[in-house]
Amino acid sequence: MIAYRDCPHEMACRALGEYVRASVVGANNALWMPVVIATAYAPVAILALLVLNGAAPPTPEDVRRQTKRRPMSGLERAKFLRKYAVGIVNFTASSGNCLEFIRRTITARIDTLVAQSHF
Repeated sequence: MIAYRDCPHEMACRALGEYVRASVVGANNALWMPVVIATAYAPVAILALLVLNGAAPPTPEDVRRQTKRRPMSGLERAKFLRKYAVGIVNFTASSGNCLEFIRRTITARIDTLVAQSHF
């Protein structure tokens, strides 16, 4: 099994981060790196939104092939929740744990950057 830190996506993200920190942002202003990355990503996101906005509406054939669904009643919702309660609770708990781990990791990295900076 490949460790997450060894996967190509993680290595590419780290390399991009190191490049931005070293050449664009500078060593003393590493806290500006998220702003620089977001600014670089904004044109890509805007382009993607424009392309999606220009997509053609569904044809009558598409509409015909779609499954018609109706909202669940309160009784159906309760039955669904009882049936999948264990999975919903496990998913919710594990998602919360993952988000807490990510928050702690990011906070620790920011604290390290602040400690290393010369303000």
